Amino acid sequence: DSLIVIACMDGSIHIFNTANTKTKIGLGEKLFPPIQLPSAISKLKVYKNRLAVITCCAKLYVWELGGEAESMKVVMRRESIEYLLQPGNVFVNEDDEEQELDGVRVTKLSFTEPDGKVLIVTSSGKTFVYKEDLGVWLKLADTYSWVQCASNYSSALSSTQSRKDNANMPLASLSYNNAPNVPKLQSVSSDIQRLASVTHCQEQAVAALHLGSKHEYRFWYLKYM
Repeated sequence: DSLIVIACMDGSIHIFNTANTKTKIGLGEKLFPPIQLPSAISKLKVYKNRLAVITCCAKLYVWELGGEAESMKVVMRRESIEYLLQPGNVFVNEDDEEQELDGVRVTKLSFTEPDGKVLIVTSSGKTFVYKEDLGVWLKLADTYSWVQCASNYSSALSSTQSRKDNANMPLASLSYNNAPNVPKLQSVSSDIQRLASVTHCQEQAVAALHLGSKHEYRFWYLKYM
């Protein structure tokens, strides 16, 4: 709460510490000279002591902030997320005006709670979280995938609509915010639907596990057992 982060159109970031600091203009003490990034900032998010920035050239930077200049350190450096912004093989839902197939963009930059992993949601209905110890992105949700659209449980999230903001159901909240009305494939064989349903439930269960959501993990685990 004692840090102020200001992003400018020229791609510069200015960080101020307001804790126990009084200045004539009231902005607090500046911790660094301007931090210059390669392009303008598209998304910025602060969570506890972490700052994440996505630039317009699809580069992600994450730092851990402290009250002193010497305590700031890099977590992720110039990580390209361009490959996350690909439409991929998706089911085209003609009734969903929010679905974007061209020019996919980041709609949300956030952190998971309470462990502070970087989380990205795209306009193509995909949600990714960065696994630091593996150095890779995990895809937690893919709303318009053929597997989910063919699954018997593609509409399982609709029953949680009134509880979408429940902190105990982070996976449901992510999926609902991506697409409140999950598209449903018609005219698929029972064998394909059965396989899609099992695969969908397994993907949901392991996603809930990595989000630390025991309640949702148990729900999806029991679905395919």
